[in-house]
Amino acid sequence: MFRQAHLRVIVRHAVAGAAAWCALAFLAGCDGARPVLEHSLAPETTALDEATGEPRLALAVQADLRAELERLFGTPHAPRYAPLPEWRASGFDPNQPFESVGELSSAERDALRAENLGVFEDELEELDDANFADARPAERYFDLAASFDALATAPDRVERARTLLTDRYPTLAESAESYRVKCSHCHGISGGGDGRTGQFLDPKPRDFRHGVFKYTGQRERAVPRRADLLETLERGLQGTAMPSFRGLPLGERHGLADYVRLLALRGMVERRLAGLAAEQGDFTRDDADAVYAEVWELWQRADEHALVLADVPPEATPERVRRGRELFHDTARANCVQCHGESGRGDGPAVWTVDAEGERVLALRDEWGRPAEPRDLTRGRFRGGDRPIDLYRRIWAGIPGTPMPGIGGTRGSDGVPLFTSDEVWCLVHYVRALAYGSADDV
Repeated sequence: MFRQAHLRVIVRHAVAGAAAWCALAFLAGCDGARPVLEHSLAPETTALDEATGEPRLALAVQADLRAELERLFGTPHAPRYAPLPEWRASGFDPNQPFESVGELSSAERDALRAENLGVFEDELEELDDANFADARPAERYFDLAASFDALATAPDRVERARTLLTDRYPTLAESAESYRVKCSHCHGISGGGDGRTGQFLDPKPRDFRHGVFKYTGQRERAVPRRADLLETLERGLQGTAMPSFRGLPLGERHGLADYVRLLALRGMVERRLAGLAAEQGDFTRDDADAVYAEVWELWQRADEHALVLADVPPEATPERVRRGRELFHDTARANCVQCHGESGRGDGPAVWTVDAEGERVLALRDEWGRPAEPRDLTRGRFRGGDRPIDLYRRIWAGIPGTPMPGIGGTRGSDGVPLFTSDEVWCLVHYVRALAYGSADDV
């Protein structure tokens, strides 16, 4: 008998297939063929010398750099991490699920399995009835279908297929395809923020290749944790074109975080090797492996830099808001007015300068060389989130890649911290008062 579950499978797969075909056709020029993609070197790597007009890095060195990056990270269609000899000796394979991202916690695994139960609801229902042939996995997981088919002759195929679905975690190749369809039109194939759509956006999409991400939960300007990347994917960035991807299955969001990290690793290795070649004229494979290991270590140890709060956030009392206002305007302490201005509108004296033509222009620049305008705090649009903990992180640690400094780690000549945790919370409460219209009431 034709069951409702069958209809759900047919409809869902038809919609998914049509959406995938449209996305592929659009990016391939509407001929239905899968586009051939290649990673590019960053503009600063291929730049010309202004005086001579010649490449700053010899073309032969650029070719070697492309080859080494492909050896270490693969291609857009076949991404992978090259396992170093010491990794092989220890049995560590960065290309296996969970290995390349660090072991998932039990809570994260439970959440992933719970999500997969919903994603593969129809397939699991068929398996419960031992209808292996009708339990077709979702088509967007192109490697999953092959793994599923390989179980067709196994005596315990139903049980093993259930495990395959409930424990499903995307491969890097699957995540690269998801990134290509959902992210590359803004962020670019190599993660340089140079996609077809990105050129029309303001602010510009993030260039992952620097390894710098603005909105994290880190104590200092370290590379982000996977939790930070996932949070951005789930929340989006308010006031920008970066949307929330909460509607995607959890496994797919994990996979996108994995692939963004690979692009960031690749870009960081490129920048360091290009700098080394600029200094000494060339680089060796041993140099490439050493830089690769150094950058990998930074990301593997990212959790060590997390900003962990020991205390419960204090209440936003009028007294604390008043204390926050004092610190905000105190030019010898927090000195927030220097950039954010007396009223918090982002119009402080450090923001503007006069160029050679006598024009008033922004004086501040970010990591990517773009003009950086301080946030107008009165508008209540905080790209990194407007929860008290979000603002605490921004004030305590600053915003990587921008002129926004952090005050949490500053110390006086005697080694004593200049700000207590409570004073940072006072600033948080004052900023929220500016944003939501209650600053004048205290």
